[in-house]
Amino acid sequence: MNWYILIFFLLAVVLYLYTRYLRLQKESSQEKIETFQTQAAITPTEKLASHHGITLSFLPASHAARQMQSAAQEYIARMNQPNLAARGVQSQQELMAAYTQAFQDITPTEQSTIQKFLLDLLSRIQTKYPAYYRYLTKWLKKISLAKSRASLEGGMPHTLGSIVVMDADWFAKPRATTLLHEITHIHQRDVPFEFEDLYAGWGYLPTPMNAIQGMMPVLTLNRNNPDGISPDWLWQEPSGMKTWWIGAVFPSATPSTLGDVSQIALKMERDAQGNFYYLKQAPTPLDTLAPFMTYFGGSSPNNYHPNEMAAKFAEWYLEDALGIPGRDKQDTRQCAGYREYKGHFNRLLETYY
Repeated sequence: MNWYILIFFLLAVVLYLYTRYLRLQKESSQEKIETFQTQAAITPTEKLASHHGITLSFLPASHAARQMQSAAQEYIARMNQPNLAARGVQSQQELMAAYTQAFQDITPTEQSTIQKFLLDLLSRIQTKYPAYYRYLTKWLKKISLAKSRASLEGGMPHTLGSIVVMDADWFAKPRATTLLHEITHIHQRDVPFEFEDLYAGWGYLPTPMNAIQGMMPVLTLNRNNPDGISPDWLWQEPSGMKTWWIGAVFPSATPSTLGDVSQIALKMERDAQGNFYYLKQAPTPLDTLAPFMTYFGGSSPNNYHPNEMAAKFAEWYLEDALGIPGRDKQDTRQCAGYREYKGHFNRLLETYY
């Protein structure tokens, strides 16, 4: 009789445990469904804020115009007649007024597209490269995005202050490399000393060019760039044998567009006291300057200034982090300039992020 009681008791315990197990499984499944439904209901804006602490600033056209008019004052004050002509205006006042009509509203659909793009980008980097992730989130929190019309700076993405100005196409099909390029320019503007050692390692010498004999006619035709405002750089070849000034120069005082330039290198001479001067020899097309092309792995249409070179290498660094093959036909990523950049940027991440 005792055996029957014992067996009955054991069966009751097993039945209770099994029933409890089924109930817990049902509750767990329900919780997962509710969690999934909750996550699905969260907007990209909320996900960026809750997952990454980012509230991205999208500037309406009127706000972008107002803020850019303030941020662009120093830049516009540098405009001489060739630079004004290339932008289709005759005076600094006319150019400032053009900023009021230079922007478009960023639609809710475009905002959602950008936020989803950022969620994907950050999720791909967060676990594998935590320091790089912290770098990206820091600077994404600092910037505001504005959508330009094609008339502004030739339709090229650029920055002024903490505003990143993107072309309209970018808001429909965002390009991660372009974003990193422009974030680098914000970084350069906000914390310029963090690039000083890099530029020195590349062979760039900060030099007041308006004090160099023979340079004023060239500087007058130099195209202004909001992300590389200063022309005051000389580049010394790795051999140390030659020193060059490099710029994007208009062919005349009346260029038709901002693209009406040639990227050139001018060889500097040096007197007995070590002062540089320019003898007005024929310019060397930048794409034929072999030491520069070899050191920096080739040149793209805007890589004539150290700020632009660093921003280009920031694109390569991101592509390397994401495992995206380089789009260059040759294996340019083995160049000495990029190796120098990677070493410098990795030290930066280790020190500050």
